[in-house]
Amino acid sequence: MSLTVSDAYKLKSLQNVTILTGQSGFQNVINRMSILDYEFISYKMQGEFIKNDFVLSSFLFAKDDINLLIAAVKTLIDSGVACLGIKNVYYKELPEDLISYAKQKSFSIFLFGYDIYFEDIITEVTDTLRLIDKNQLLEMKVDNLIGNELSRSLVRELALDINSHFKERFIVIYCKTLKHADEGTHFRTLDRLKNLDYFKEEDSIFKYKQGMLVILTFHDEDEKKINLKKVTQEFYFRTSLIPDDYLLGVSDCLQALHQLDKGIQQSLYACKVCEIQQSHQKRFDEIGLYKVILPFQNSFWLNYYYKSILSPLEQYDKKYSADLLRTATSYVSNDGSIKKTAEALFQHENTIRYRLAKIRSLLSMEGDNHSFYPQLSIAVQIYQLETFV
Repeated sequence: MSLTVSDAYKLKSLQNVTILTGQSGFQNVINRMSILDYEFISYKMQGEFIKNDFVLSSFLFAKDDINLLIAAVKTLIDSGVACLGIKNVYYKELPEDLISYAKQKSFSIFLFGYDIYFEDIITEVTDTLRLIDKNQLLEMKVDNLIGNELSRSLVRELALDINSHFKERFIVIYCKTLKHADEGTHFRTLDRLKNLDYFKEEDSIFKYKQGMLVILTFHDEDEKKINLKKVTQEFYFRTSLIPDDYLLGVSDCLQALHQLDKGIQQSLYACKVCEIQQSHQKRFDEIGLYKVILPFQNSFWLNYYYKSILSPLEQYDKKYSADLLRTATSYVSNDGSIKKTAEALFQHENTIRYRLAKIRSLLSMEGDNHSFYPQLSIAVQIYQLETFV
């Protein structure tokens, strides 16, 4: 996670600047702010400005000599600086040769006027960088929580390290946008949400991967008020987020803070099922067999199991174009209904019956009326997860 030049241009203080180099250098990463405010001496600039700097200058020292400005800008570019902002006090345009050089080097240059102050740009960019640093630390803590089998005491310690005001009971929501969003958009949304009355000091909301992780905690006496079915409704109502633009995974209501790792995983799993099943929201208690499959999705034995069931169908399809695998996945997606499967595949019901009989034959399950569907269902769900990932 990083702040790019493209993200920076979306900040409030940079909304009205004039970009001279088009989208060149938009993907450059910004690590810190710097100001060029002394008379240009090439050797003095060496090491003063480093890779990924965001530099501002009025070029006072070059007001009477455009060649000094050109030399300084080229030195900045060659130093790996991310971008350059020029206050248009002395220069309201730059030579075309310099702009072309900047574009060739994937460098961004913009002009800004009297109504924009150095301090405003520096403050906003620096605050954003600090927020990103803080969020990176939070992401690392969450990765540590869910990526390792930690003791209860350590989970609790890490949880309180995330927010020392956490209460014991909690629900975790993972909210992932369906639209492509840059870092700046994520952080602007987070800034708005953090200021809502909906979130109390005992709650946390922060960016995690491609979404937002929300941890809502509450006192023991509030437990009776928690209705998981209404959690998503209240979340959308209170945050004013548009449900069609997001996927929402909601954990169970867990009883102790030492279970925070499990709560986070539950919300992530529920959100993953939203993606697989093309649903906008899921609670962990709604995802059925995925409760078992998702925690072990990288297991050799799960992969071995689903391939032992579905590989014969794939091989038969390749040889005869029989569409058995698609029939099997549709059959499972339609809860074993031949009628719904036929409608979904635009086939006659007898065609579906014939294909299912062929699947039974290939799997040597002709007389097995009890375990055929459960085995096929588990194999298909693992397959859908694997092909989705």
